[in-house]
Amino acid sequence: MPLPVGHSLAGYLIYLGAEGEVSLRRWKIVLLYLFCANLPDLDFLPGLLVGLPNRYHHGVSHSLGLAILAGLAVVFYRLWLGKGKLLRSFSITFGLYFGHVLLDCLIADTSPPYGVQLLWPLSSRYIISPILIFPTVYKANTSGAFLASLLHPGNLKLIGVELLYFLPLVAAAQFVLRRRPGRL
Repeated sequence: MPLPVGHSLAGYLIYLGAEGEVSLRRWKIVLLYLFCANLPDLDFLPGLLVGLPNRYHHGVSHSLGLAILAGLAVVFYRLWLGKGKLLRSFSITFGLYFGHVLLDCLIADTSPPYGVQLLWPLSSRYIISPILIFPTVYKANTSGAFLASLLHPGNLKLIGVELLYFLPLVAAAQFVLRRRPGRL
């Protein structure tokens, strides 16, 4: 899994593309995008409660099926509120969620099962990309040591790689958006 830094930057890129706005005046919307981009990693919480934080990580929470369900949940919420733009809302939520899952397929995974259950519910097989662009995440498998393990020097390297990949894309997207006609 890329760390929340990489997932958040990817979510911000989706925000820039979907909203077409560089300004952070809509910071609540930006935070919503970032939350949705990190949503699959909430699967750590039940594991932390049982003392094994990695127990549920990369399972069905990291799948096509849950990405679809996340998109549908937003659609039903918007219907309940009586608001439109349902296809747009589904597409953005699905993109944020499934984008996270796809990024997690691109990281060196050092503990079995390797990869994510990408195609669940169609298949429960774990899938990892043959081309890995992110170094591994160092994380302890016990709740007591989990948070401290995230400060491992290897994770600082991973953050550097994430910044190296995503910051130029964010800067380019912001540049393009600022240069659009009708923008100040």
